Amino acid sequence: MRLRKGTVAVIQLALSWRMAFRWMIPRSSSIIPHPTIKNTMVVDTEKLPGHSHFYNDLWFGAHWMMWFGKSYYKYIPRSAILSFKNAFRLLELSNETIFVQLTPSIWEYDNSEYRKLQWDFREQTGIEVVAHELLHDDDENRIVDADPSVEILTEAYCIHGGIRLLRYYYNEGRQVVPRSEATTVLNYEVDRDGRVVWEEVYRL
Repeated sequence: MRLRKGTVAVIQLALSWRMAFRWMIPRSSSIIPHPTIKNTMVVDTEKLPGHSHFYNDLWFGAHWMMWFGKSYYKYIPRSAILSFKNAFRLLELSNETIFVQLTPSIWEYDNSEYRKLQWDFREQTGIEVVAHELLHDDDENRIVDADPSVEILTEAYCIHGGIRLLRYYYNEGRQVVPRSEATTVLNYEVDRDGRVVWEEVYRL
């Protein structure tokens, strides 16, 4: 494939920028074509543990300090957040809010252990999978995962009065895993206000 001079220059600039600021970008990141601007290369933020998504004004990501409330439980079950054991602090507050502090201070953002902790939180709570499911729910061309770790089903699948059915697959370590590796399934339905109206846990 032959690249235009401008594209080559952008790649060279991106690579030189990466070398200059390599302490800020994990080696796992990559340079990809910009999704909308021609002849432009950008860092693939999906490879960065601190990237985030927004859906209906809700933030999906992993930060050093986080609060999760009722609106969030429409998509991520309280139990999934509360079961995360590696946080520096995790508290269930009186107003049904969950407070999560991954590290002792904000200044550990460049610590490799913190980066791993961010990925672990995303994966074990299912935040990454749920965010992508929600953002691409109306995409007719999206590829359906044949071995999902989280499923979000519409009201047509609800038989207990909910408007959304969420299904999480866990292994023995209480980690969200692909269905083929799971030993336990959590099913729950939520109503329009995000309240859980039915919940079931069973072993495969």
